[in-house]
Amino acid sequence: MASLAVHYLTLTLKERGAFKQTRIKLLTIEFKDWLNEKQLTSAPNSSYGKAINYAVNYLPTIMNYLLDSRLELDNNRAERAIKPFIIGRNNWIFSNTPNGVR
Repeated sequence: MASLAVHYLTLTLKERGAFKQTRIKLLTIEFKDWLNEKQLTSAPNSSYGKAINYAVNYLPTIMNYLLDSRLELDNNRAERAIKPFIIGRNNWIFSNTPNGVR
């Protein structure tokens, strides 16, 4: 799976769009079918049933990922971009006075 991720990152946007339509779309359709099957056989009020229902409810939103080759399924890039500020906020908490800096 790691080699697939590395390969995906080297693709152009046009190639990513084609990859999503040929490979990822099939996986999401299989996942949708699996969810529908499990939804019928799981108790709706159990933790497992609630997780299945949650996934079924959000699957149409997740499918929007397939519509644009620029979209990613995670927000890792945004998380990495703000990480220095979050770490800095913790480090700079007492630096508003000369004594705090020391």
